[in-house]
Amino acid sequence: MTHASENLASRLRQVLAAHLADPRRSRYCVAFSGGLDSSVLLALMTAIVAEWPDATLRAIHVNHGLYADADRWQSAAQAVAQKLAVDFSAIRVAVAEDAQGGVEAAARDARYRALADVMVAGEVLVCAHHLDDQLETFLLQLMRGAGLAGLAAMPVVRDLGPGLLLRPLLSVSRDELCDWARQNAVDWCEDSSNQDQQFARNYLRHRILPLLRERWPTVAGSVARSAAHCAEAESVLAELAEQDLGEPLADTAYLAAVLSTEKFDGLSAGRVRNLLRYWIRSRGYPVPGHGRLAEIIDGVVHARPDAMPVVRWRDTELRRYRDKLYLMASLGEAPDQVLAWDTDKPLALPGAMGRLELAPADLACGDGAMAERLLDRHCTVRFRVGGEYFRPAGGRRKPLKKWLQERGIPPWMRSRLPLVFCADRLAWVPGIGCAEELLAREGEDGRIICWQRAPEVNSRLSRRPASGIF
Repeated sequence: MTHASENLASRLRQVLAAHLADPRRSRYCVAFSGGLDSSVLLALMTAIVAEWPDATLRAIHVNHGLYADADRWQSAAQAVAQKLAVDFSAIRVAVAEDAQGGVEAAARDARYRALADVMVAGEVLVCAHHLDDQLETFLLQLMRGAGLAGLAAMPVVRDLGPGLLLRPLLSVSRDELCDWARQNAVDWCEDSSNQDQQFARNYLRHRILPLLRERWPTVAGSVARSAAHCAEAESVLAELAEQDLGEPLADTAYLAAVLSTEKFDGLSAGRVRNLLRYWIRSRGYPVPGHGRLAEIIDGVVHARPDAMPVVRWRDTELRRYRDKLYLMASLGEAPDQVLAWDTDKPLALPGAMGRLELAPADLACGDGAMAERLLDRHCTVRFRVGGEYFRPAGGRRKPLKKWLQERGIPPWMRSRLPLVFCADRLAWVPGIGCAEELLAREGEDGRIICWQRAPEVNSRLSRRPASGIF
């Protein structure tokens, strides 16, 4: 390697050492488009990992299928990886070209979802975003009227799926990457879509940035410092939000994150907005824009206690029931099918509702142990249609509707609760428990029914320790 080449490799090692507990023993996955930036990154990572026998490296290409050349780009990326003797795989994603927020955002969201899905625990996804990308991101966020979180642009490291996303080249300019590629005979594929100026980033790159650099040659470094200042200020606001949030009671319930409206009592308008943004973002949901946030505050947070308002944005919704806010993915139609359940196996529920499974009676994840002998009978899972009666352990027989109201189960969940029937008798209701007549008695073997979250829901709701019913 030349001196300049070794310098770039050294800078990359320093970033890995600064952000990873044990970089020499880590599992790395390069997000590999086959373009200049990711090709340089893959070549650098290949050389570095070759020095670390306990580290592993692979490359993943995401094929968005948006252009006629997409398959050719995938083949070219695979050829580069094979030349470097790096394990290669490709993922195809579907991107709606008429997606709300634009095709760029939809492609980005689909890409990160797909990458997170294939990562293994503890793996580090390494991305080739560089200094000029950071400049573009800052300016795009500025044009959208973003707050501090948006103006902080791209962090060097963040959580992604079961591992980390790392951007070790954010201090490196594209010109430096191009020089390194030429000096080291790196092969890469030119993505013709980067010339398409209907996309905001490309318009900025080809039309606006040349003028800015002509007047302010160091604009990329200056803006990167401003982004770092914004990130620092945002971290201070996050600390304030953590203090305002405290330890929320009933942190999760019924596939949603839950927050008591009491948390907003006595807070200034700015701190209310800050707490809401922090809570929504920390749960992995998209933060609503300024207008939608105002609608949430006026129409949901400050709604009458007996109101049940809902605000929706970007496949997310926020509801209120009594004195609590419920944050969740947008609900589809309530299921109406009858599912046969072989209780020897977990039962997958429709949509993102998770699964039902049996557990030993001493595992506290359900509501009362059911007599095991009764579970050998024909069991089905159904959803409420109205008119059901239920007598839970220690209770009296009355309409299920009354029990759901008394237990504070939100109205929108009542038609979505998986009700377990044994021999056509309602045997178990989530949040209420096992039927009195089916309860395991003293000395009798019993099993508990557990309603487990779907992985995509669990990944959001387990960002903080959960308490209460999910």
